Amino acid sequence: MFDTTYHNQRSAAIKWLPALLIVWAMLLPGSLWAKDKVVLVEVEASAWGETKRAATLAALGEAIAQVNGRAVAAANSMKSASVETGNDDESSYEWRKELQSEVIDALRGVVDSYSILSEISEGAGWEVKVRANVAKLVKGTSQRKPLAIIPFTAGRGGVNVFGDAWDAGDAARLLTQALVDKVTSTRRFSVIDREFVAVTQQEASLRVDNPLTPMTTLMELANRLVAEYMIVGQLESLSVQNSSTYVETIKREITQTTATVTIAFRVLDVGSDQVKYAGTEVFTFRDAEVPSTGGPVAVGTRVLDLAADRIVEAMIDAIYPLLIVSVNGDVATINQGGDTVKVGSAYEVYRYGEKMIDPYSRESLGRSETLVGVLTVERVNPKTALGRLSATNEDLGATFKPKSLVLRMKSRGDTPEVAQKRQASARAKKSIENKRKATDDDW
Repeated sequence: MFDTTYHNQRSAAIKWLPALLIVWAMLLPGSLWAKDKVVLVEVEASAWGETKRAATLAALGEAIAQVNGRAVAAANSMKSASVETGNDDESSYEWRKELQSEVIDALRGVVDSYSILSEISEGAGWEVKVRANVAKLVKGTSQRKPLAIIPFTAGRGGVNVFGDAWDAGDAARLLTQALVDKVTSTRRFSVIDREFVAVTQQEASLRVDNPLTPMTTLMELANRLVAEYMIVGQLESLSVQNSSTYVETIKREITQTTATVTIAFRVLDVGSDQVKYAGTEVFTFRDAEVPSTGGPVAVGTRVLDLAADRIVEAMIDAIYPLLIVSVNGDVATINQGGDTVKVGSAYEVYRYGEKMIDPYSRESLGRSETLVGVLTVERVNPKTALGRLSATNEDLGATFKPKSLVLRMKSRGDTPEVAQKRQASARAKKSIENKRKATDDDW
C-alpha cells in the first residue's frame, strides 16, 4: 500500500521528532516556565493537498500552528514525510483508518485526536477541513521562575574552625544544600538542584529515547529540566575563631567568637546571559550568631547557613525585591515571609517612579525610587509579614497602589535563638557590672 521510501521517511521523522520538540519547548517564553501542564485545545483548520491524505496532514499541521505557533516545524516536516506516493483510490474508510494510525504514531500526542469535517475536490487536489485536539503547554497559576543552583566549588583559602581544618569540598557542598533550602523557602522560584543532574538527565534520557513516550510527556519534561536563572559560585574561605579581650570597666576577660566567610557568586539570567548579581562578599558573624563550642562541622554548618541567608537576601533584592501589598493605617503587609524575613528587621520604603533607560545602550536601568519611610517587621507568617511604618510624611495607605512600594534592607533582625542569646549575654554583663559596683561601694 505504501512504498519503501515513504516508510523510511516516516521512520526518520519519528526518530528526530522528540528532540525537535524538546528544543522547541526550550524556546518557549520565560512566562511558561513555571510548573505548568499540558492541556488539549480543540481547533478547526483546513488545507489543500494533491491527495486527501496530503490535505489532511496539511490541515493537521495548520491546527498545530494555530495552537502552538509557527515555530513548530514538526507539523510541516511530518506533512512532507507522510505524503503517499501511491494513488488515492482505496476505500475512504481504509485510508482514514490507516492515516489515523500514522498520526498517532508519528505525532505521538501532539495531535491527541481529530475528525474530518469535510472533503472537497478542488482542481487537481483536495480541500480538507479537520477538527483536532492539539496538545499545548500552558502556564499554571504559579509564576515561579525555574532556578538552577549549580554546586559551589571550594577556593584556595581553606576552611578552619577553632583551629581545626575542615574539608573545603564538604563545606562547599553544605553551602549548596543550604542555598537550595533557603531559595525554596522564599516561594519565588522552582528550584532545580543540579547536584543530582546526572541522575535526572539519565532518567530523562530514558523517557526521550522511549518511542512509546507521548509527546505531551516530553513537553512537560523539557519544562522541568530547563532553568531561567542560575546561581554559580565558590566558597573562597571560612574561618571561625575565639578571641579574648580584657575589659577594664568590669575587670573581666571577655571571649568573643567571630566567623568570617568569603563567597564569590553570580546570579545569571540564562535566556539573556545578563548578570543579575555578581560580587565577592565577605560575611562576618559574631558572638550570639555563632556557636562558641562544637566540632568543625556543627559550627561551620551554622555559619554557612547564615551565609546562605545573606546570599538569598542579595538575590531576592536583585530579582524579586520585597513589596508592600497592603497598608492599613501604620501597619503594612509584605509579600514575603518564612525564613527569609526576621522580626526586628528594618527596611527603607521606596516609591517606584518612572522607568529609566540607559542613553547609550538603551537598556532598562529599572525605575527611579523615592524614599518615603521606614518599616520595622513585627510579625512573620509563612507567606507574608507585617511591619510598622514610621518616618513617613504622608498617608501611604491613601496613596497606595499595587507594586508601588518596594523595600530595601536597612538593618537585619535576629532569629529567636540569636535574640535569646543576646538577651542572656546582656543580663550576664549587667549582673557582672552590678556586682563590681556593689563591691566598689563596700570599699
